[in-house]
Amino acid sequence: MIRFLFKLGLSLVVLLLVYNYFLGTPEEKSTSKKIFGEVIHLGKSSWDLLRAEKQKLRDGKYDLAMDKVSQLLNGLENAVVKSGDPQINEQFQDLTNKRDQLLQMEKVATGLSSSETNGTLTAEEKSERLKLLKALLAETELLMNQLENR
Repeated sequence: MIRFLFKLGLSLVVLLLVYNYFLGTPEEKSTSKKIFGEVIHLGKSSWDLLRAEKQKLRDGKYDLAMDKVSQLLNGLENAVVKSGDPQINEQFQDLTNKRDQLLQMEKVATGLSSSETNGTLTAEEKSERLKLLKALLAETELLMNQLENR
């Protein structure tokens, strides 16, 4: 519902700007031209930001986060073994599988295991990887809390 309202509101604003740009008073036309110029500038700035993030990703921006997650999971392994709880062990195995999946995605993204990608990622793929990393951290924190409560 919120998504629909957002799209409707955005459509109304665009329609109003287009109307004012072509059929408005001279003041409304100049305001619309100014807004369109700012939107174009925003698009160019966004493109520059994406190119910079792509380079940071290639340079290993998220490597430190993945290293910390790996260290955390390695440290948790001892606590999981000591707990002897099969449910916690299953959760831990799930977390390590997700970590391995993220590491594999990293290899593909940097072009180490797939020559097709050549290290290029779309914004959607970057967003997906970041979501997976955040979810992995949240699930790891949940497992740590379960181990502390035992």
